[in-house]
Amino acid sequence: MHLAGAGIVGSTNNFLILNMKTTINIILLVICSSVFSQLTYDEKNQIAQEIFDSFDEKYIKSSFVLIWNDDTKAINQSKIKFPNPNDFMKQIDYQRELEQTFRTKWYNKQKWFKSLKYSKEDNSSIAYNVRAKISGFSLRNNYDEIPELKKQLLK
Repeated sequence: MHLAGAGIVGSTNNFLILNMKTTINIILLVICSSVFSQLTYDEKNQIAQEIFDSFDEKYIKSSFVLIWNDDTKAINQSKIKFPNPNDFMKQIDYQRELEQTFRTKWYNKQKWFKSLKYSKEDNSSIAYNVRAKISGFSLRNNYDEIPELKKQLLK
């Protein structure tokens, strides 16, 4: 009787160990599939470059003005809210909040952004890269010095 009882306990332990192993494998599978389903840094940059390459000069110029003005509004509004130079950390945190809000609004108005079908994180990352490409290209080409654009830029 004692041996039969030990057999039941032993098989129960084996069953629990098997269940734990199965549970751990399922958890690892979920983690790995979510990690590997995200785009790599290079893939996001390639997609952003392809999107940027599809733009004409008129779109780049108009987007540059909007991006510049959104960034300037974020800076100006944060300085108004926190005018004391000793509050620079609060000011920069608020500026970053505003920049994120303005960026998201801009992204959501873009046809190319609406066509992205990746994770929310990947879509935002791609959009941020596209936005950076527009700004970088525009500044390298001195769009901020073109009279017709310069008069539209906030200070």
